[in-house]
Amino acid sequence: KKAEKKGLSKETKMSAAPTEHKPRPLLPNTYTPKKYTLTFHPKFSDWTFTGEEVISFSVNKPNVREIVLHSSDLEVTNAFWVPSNGVWIGSQNITFDTEAQTVTIPFGQNLPEGDGKLKLEFAGKLLDNLKGFYKSVSSNPTTNIATTQFEPTDARRAFPCVDEPAAKATFVVTIVHPTTHVALSNMPGVTSPSKSFPNELQTVFEESPIMSTYLLALIVGEFEYIEDTTSSGVKVRVYAVRGKQEQGRFALQVAVKTLPYYNEWFGVDYPLPKCDLIAIPDFAAGAMENWGCITYRETALLVDEKNSSEATKQWVALVVGHELAHMWFGNLVTMDWWTYLWLNEGFASWIEYLAVDHCFPEWDIWTSFIFSDLNRALKLDSLKSSHPVEVEVGHPSEVEEIFDIISYSKGCSVIRMLYNYLGEKQMRQGLKIYLNKFMYKNAETDDLWAALDQGAENPDKNNVGRVKQLMDGWIKQEGYPVITVQEEGHGKYSFTQQRFLSQQGEGQKPENQKKWNVPLTIQLPNSNTIHREVLSNESATIDLGNGQRLEWIKVNPEQTGFYIVNYSEDLLNKLKQPLSTLTASDRIGLVGDQFSLARAGLVKVSRVLDLLNTSYRTETNLNVWKDITANLGDFENAVLTEADASVRQKWFKFINELYGEVGRSVGWDSKSGESGSVGMLRALVLAKLGAAAHEGTISEARNRFKNLTNVAGDLKGVIYRLLVATEKDGATGDDDYYEQILTLYRNDSASQEEKDRLARALGHTKNKEKIARTLEWALNSGEVRHQDIVFVVGVISACGGAGREMVWDYIRKNWDVVHDKFKGQFLLSRLVGTALGGYSTEAKAKEAEEWFAGKKVESAERAVKQAIEGIRSNAEWRQRSEADVVQWLNANF
Repeated sequence: KKAEKKGLSKETKMSAAPTEHKPRPLLPNTYTPKKYTLTFHPKFSDWTFTGEEVISFSVNKPNVREIVLHSSDLEVTNAFWVPSNGVWIGSQNITFDTEAQTVTIPFGQNLPEGDGKLKLEFAGKLLDNLKGFYKSVSSNPTTNIATTQFEPTDARRAFPCVDEPAAKATFVVTIVHPTTHVALSNMPGVTSPSKSFPNELQTVFEESPIMSTYLLALIVGEFEYIEDTTSSGVKVRVYAVRGKQEQGRFALQVAVKTLPYYNEWFGVDYPLPKCDLIAIPDFAAGAMENWGCITYRETALLVDEKNSSEATKQWVALVVGHELAHMWFGNLVTMDWWTYLWLNEGFASWIEYLAVDHCFPEWDIWTSFIFSDLNRALKLDSLKSSHPVEVEVGHPSEVEEIFDIISYSKGCSVIRMLYNYLGEKQMRQGLKIYLNKFMYKNAETDDLWAALDQGAENPDKNNVGRVKQLMDGWIKQEGYPVITVQEEGHGKYSFTQQRFLSQQGEGQKPENQKKWNVPLTIQLPNSNTIHREVLSNESATIDLGNGQRLEWIKVNPEQTGFYIVNYSEDLLNKLKQPLSTLTASDRIGLVGDQFSLARAGLVKVSRVLDLLNTSYRTETNLNVWKDITANLGDFENAVLTEADASVRQKWFKFINELYGEVGRSVGWDSKSGESGSVGMLRALVLAKLGAAAHEGTISEARNRFKNLTNVAGDLKGVIYRLLVATEKDGATGDDDYYEQILTLYRNDSASQEEKDRLARALGHTKNKEKIARTLEWALNSGEVRHQDIVFVVGVISACGGAGREMVWDYIRKNWDVVHDKFKGQFLLSRLVGTALGGYSTEAKAKEAEEWFAGKKVESAERAVKQAIEGIRSNAEWRQRSEADVVQWLNANF
C-alpha cells in the first residue's frame, strides 16, 4: 500500500504500533484454506452486495467441530460442510464476535480429517468508508463504482475468510454486474450473460496463484482502458472512468518499461499473464498492490500532459514503480505477519527509485530520495516515541499504525545503506536466492538476511550472520546515531557515536543510550577513494591521512548511511571551501544535519543560518532547495510563529536575499529546453518568496491569475495559495480570490489534481470567518472527497495563526464525529499529527496530553504521543533559539 505523499510534506503519517501489544489473534491451525471459489453480486440501486462461497479446506487434526473465520459487517447464512465422501453436514447456530471480527460455524459433530469444503452465503453493504468492498462515485462523468481495499485486514468485510497473510490460497472469482459496467479482478476473465440474473452479465476469472487474502481485488465500474504489451509478453492496461483513460498513457509507458526491468534485476519473471492499473476516484492510500489488478488514486496514476505538474509526473512514476515492485516483494514472497511489514514496504520504497532512475535517468531521482525519504525518516526517528522498523504487531487494530514513515522511509533508507555496504552484485544475487526460496510462501526478516549472506561471491561459514549482525540494530531498535567528528592531528580523526534525539540532552541519558554497527564512509580530498569502516564501538580513532594533515573530509558521502554527522567548528568551516564541488546529495546532507543538530541544541541555530547565508545563495539544485525550504519551515513554525513585526521583517529580508539569486535565475516563465526540475524549482522558490511577503512575486501572481490558460501546472498551486493567503479582509469581486478559487473547484471539468491544488489553496486563508467556513466545507459539505479532507484541514493548521487554533478547537469539540469518520484508517493519524504539529509551547503540550487522556484514539495512539513530543521539542528549540536568531538577524540585516 503506497501512502499518499503529496501535500503535507509527502506523508504526515506519524503513527506506529502502541507500546503494549495485544496477542496475535490467529485463527485455529486445525484447518487450512487451500482454495476460495467466490461469487459476488453488487447492487448499485441500494449499495448492497450478496455472495456465495466455497472454501476448500484441509482439516489437519481430529475433533474439529467448528470452523471460525474472519468476518466483519457481513450477514452469513446457509453454511454446510461437504467432506470428501460427499455427505453434507449442516451448521447450527452461526454466531458472530464483533470485537474479534469473527464468525463461528458449528456443526455438532467432528469433521472428518482431510479435504473438505465449506459452502456458505453472505451479504453486506457497499459503504463509503474506503475499506473492504466499498462504493466510489464519480461526478465527472457520473458513474457508480464498487471496489476493494483489503490491506491490511479488510478482506473479511467482503467475504468470510482466514484473513491472515500466512494463510495463502488460490481464488476463483465470479462477479455479476450491469451490462454498462466492466468487472476486474486479479486474473483474466471471460464475460457472458448471467444465467441467474437476467439483463446482467457475469465475468468468470481464471484461478489465481496462491496468495494472501489482502491481495484479492474486486472492481466493478464504467471504465475504459488503454493497453500495451511488455517485451516479455505481459499485457498491461490502464483503466479509468470514461473519458480519462488517455491520461493513463504516461503510467502505461512507465509500467511497460518497468516490468521487464524488474524481471532482469530480480532474476525472477513476473508470473501473471496480465497487469491492470486502475484509477479509483475514492481511495484512501496512494495505491494498493493487488496482484495483477493494482488500484490507485486518480492523482497517483493519471497525468494530463497539458495541465499536470512535473511533480505529479514524478510522483506517478514512483508510485507505479513502488506497486510493481510489490508484485515480487509482498505478493510473490509475503511477510509472515504484519510485524514484518517493512519487508514489503521498505523494499518497495527503495526499489521504486531503481525503476524510476532506469526510466528517467535525467531526473536524478536518487538525489530526490535524500529529501523525500531519508531526511524525513531521520526527523521522525529522532523522537523517543518512534518505533523500530520491525515492530511487533498484535491485534489488527494496531496494523494501520505502522503504515508510516518508519516502515516506508526508514525501511528503504537502511536497505539503501545495506546495498551500498554489500555492493550491487551481492545484493542482487541474495535477493534472487530469497525470491526463489520463498516464492508463493511467507518470510521473516532473518530469512532475508540469510539469503543476502548467501549472495556473497564466495559464501562460506564466515559469512553466516554477517548481514544480520550489521542490520539488527537498525531494524530491531528505534533511533539512530549522531557521529561526532574531531580532528586529532597528523591525519587522524576521532569518531564517536551516540543516539540522536531531538530534545536537548535526551540522547545523553543512560536510559536512552543505544549502539549501532555503523558502516562509516569517508570521502577524502583530491581522491575518488572512499574510506570504509564499521564503527562497532562507542568511539574510534582512524588514520585517514597516513600521518599527513588533510584539507577536509566529508563523512557519509552521498548520504548513504542512516545517521547524521556533527563536525567540529573547524572541520565544518573547511568543508565550505569545496562545497560547490560536492554532490547535491552531500550539500543536502551537510545543511540538513546542521538543522537537526540545532533543533537538539548541539549547535546554535546561528551556525546553520551562517552556513546558508555564506554558502547556499548560489545553489541551483531543486532537491537542495526542497530540503532547505522544509527545514526553514520547521524553524519558522517552532521559533518565529509569535515573533514581533521587526523580527519578522528582518527574517523576510533574509529569505528574500537567500532565495533572490535563484529566483531571478528561474523567473516566472519557462525557457526553451529547460528540464522539468527547473519548473519545480520555479514553483518552490516563488512560493517561498511570496510567503516572505515579496511584493513583486505576489503582484505577478495576481496578474497571472487573470489568464491561467498558459500557466504551467507547477505554478498554478503557487498562484492559488499566494492569492488566498494575501487576500484582504472584506475583499469583493475580482479581489475576492477565495470565492473565485472555490468556484473553480466546483467546476466539474477540473481534474482531481487541479481540485487538490484548489482545495489546499483555500486552506491558506487568514480570514477567521473563511477559515471556519473552509473547515465546515471540507469536513461536512460532501464536496471534498473523504480521502482529501485531512489534507485541507492539515493545510489550515500548517499555516499557523488563528487557523491552527481553530483546527485544534474543532477537533476537540467534534472528536467523536471526527473519530468515527476516520477510525481504523491511517488518515486519523495524519489528522492528529497535522493538528498539533506546529505548536511550540509546553502549555500546549500539557493541554493536548490532558485532553487526549482517556480518549478513544484507535489507530492514532502513537500519533498522539509523537505529536506531543514534537510540541515539546519545538518549545525547547524556541526557548533556546529566540535570542540567538534575533542577535544574528540584527548583526546581518
